[in-house]
Amino acid sequence: MTAAPKSLMTVDEFLAWAEAQPGRYELYNGVVYAMTPERAAHAELKFAVQTALADGIRRGVCRAICCLTA
Repeated sequence: MTAAPKSLMTVDEFLAWAEAQPGRYELYNGVVYAMTPERAAHAELKFAVQTALADGIRRGVCRAICCLTA
């Protein structure tokens, strides 16, 4: 007896599904994985990086460039 293969999830399916789910998940190659909760130290570090970048952009020390070409 063989197990039925799991169907892979598209990005659009995942985004619609994830909105209604508690917790954190990621989609990798069509497979959904549960993620551990973010730790406070990681959240603080992300905030510090965001603040430093925003401050640098505001002062003209650096600038944000978005490139969406493939």
